[in-house]
Amino acid sequence: MKSSLPLLAAACAWFGTPAFGQQPDRPPAGPPPVIMTVVELAADRGELVCEQTLAEQVPVTKYVTVKEEGVERKVPVTAFETRIVTSRTKHQLKQCEFYSAAGKKLTDEEARKRLTAGSVVLVSSGRTPADAYLKVLRDDALILVSSAPVGPPTTPPPPPPGVKPLPKERNR
Repeated sequence: MKSSLPLLAAACAWFGTPAFGQQPDRPPAGPPPVIMTVVELAADRGELVCEQTLAEQVPVTKYVTVKEEGVERKVPVTAFETRIVTSRTKHQLKQCEFYSAAGKKLTDEEARKRLTAGSVVLVSSGRTPADAYLKVLRDDALILVSSAPVGPPTTPPPPPPGVKPLPKERNR
C-alpha cells in the first residue's frame, strides 16, 4: 500500500495538468466581436448600416416618503433599471474587410451577396476576433473587421437629484 502512494500522487499530478504542448485555459486576447443586424447596404454610397440592441443599466432617482420621529419627509433613492436600447452604426465599406468564421477573407462581391437586410454580422475593430470567439460560430458566419472603432454608444448619466439643467442659450 505504501508503494502505491507515490504512483497515485504522480497520476493525480499528470491528469490534473494540461496535456503536453497545450496552454492552460486563458481568456481570449482582445475584445469579443459585437453582434449587429444589417439594416441597409448602400453600396452606391459605400455604406453599411447596422443596428445593435443592448440592455443598459441606468440610474433612476425616485422620491420615497419616510417617517422619522413622527415627521414625514421625502428622501431621494437611486436604483438601477435595465433599459433596452437600439443604436445604429454606419460603416464605410472602404474601411472594412469581410471574413468567414474559418478565417477566409471574402471578396467584396461575396460579402455583398450575404449583406442583406436582417442578416447578422459580427463586427470587430481593427483585427479579426480571437480564435476562442470564432470556434463557437458556424462556418457561414460573416465577420466584418473595421478600421474604425466599434462599440456601443455611451449614454450620459442623469443629473443628481435636485440639480436643474442649464437653460438653453437663445440666439439674439
